[in-house]
Amino acid sequence: MSDPCRFEYPGKGILDITTLGRTDGTAAYADRIPPRQPDYKYSYNPCKPFSKGFYCTNVAVCQISTDGNYQYDLGNQGTALWNPSSEVGIAATITYTHNERTVFVKLQCSTTGKEEFEVLGEDPKNYYTFRLTHKCACWNSCSSPTSTTTTTTIVPPSINPCRFKYPGKGIIDLSFIGRTDEKAAYSDETTRTASDFKYSYNPCRSFSQGTDCIGVSVCQISKNEKHTFPLGTQGSVSWNVGSDLDTIPSINYSYKNKKVTVLLQCSIEGNNEFQAFGEDPKNNYKFQLTHKCACWNGCSSEPSTTTTATTSPMWIG
Repeated sequence: MSDPCRFEYPGKGILDITTLGRTDGTAAYADRIPPRQPDYKYSYNPCKPFSKGFYCTNVAVCQISTDGNYQYDLGNQGTALWNPSSEVGIAATITYTHNERTVFVKLQCSTTGKEEFEVLGEDPKNYYTFRLTHKCACWNSCSSPTSTTTTTTIVPPSINPCRFKYPGKGIIDLSFIGRTDEKAAYSDETTRTASDFKYSYNPCRSFSQGTDCIGVSVCQISKNEKHTFPLGTQGSVSWNVGSDLDTIPSINYSYKNKKVTVLLQCSIEGNNEFQAFGEDPKNNYKFQLTHKCACWNGCSSEPSTTTTATTSPMWIG
């Protein structure tokens, strides 16, 4: 589990929101109503859990209908996931999840002392965006950058889509699997359950298929092949190391509101299989790649010179 209070990223420093969260079990930012969706109000407590009503127990974010009849847990502190942002001028974010719901809190740096929590609303369905403006949303503003604690929880989109190195585990290198002719190594794979779609995937390198899947990593194709839908690009890649020795790692891609998780199943027997599990819940797609290159050091054992950020466990599914 990653630290929901403090995040350190090489080259940028530390974000520490510890002092923003209340410790009495209530929300620091309570009952905020978005201007365009007045039917619900939202409460948020950075860093520490709070409880509100019957269903929001020990949560990070809670959604409550304005009449008080409905309450929804939107995420707890144990699901916290940080994204430092790879682009200059783009705010870092902290993300929380609960079942199919995902919350994005944009951390807006304020050097003027301004403190504000804004609810931007739900768009698309089950995706909620907030903005927290505070001096503690600035790098190194509320914590010394000399700390030895390192908690890096998500790889920025500029990370290598082919090769991943994690201290203590080794290297996963998918370079040998991806085709180089702009076609998919695994094409038109169907799910084991009834579906109107099939899927294509090329590890490491981009491919194109049909009219709309241009320069993608994953493509969804209607069975009559009249329609194609991009599900992810190589530039959106993030790696998940897994929480322990028995948890398999994954590589993740995204395109707009669509998210793809490819579970990396190690095969020392030389199996080469790509399985499509399909879409569940909406806009979330799961696959499994079984290959020797999905093993730690299965296709690479030399020390990497590639600058690599590390991840703490996360689940997208």
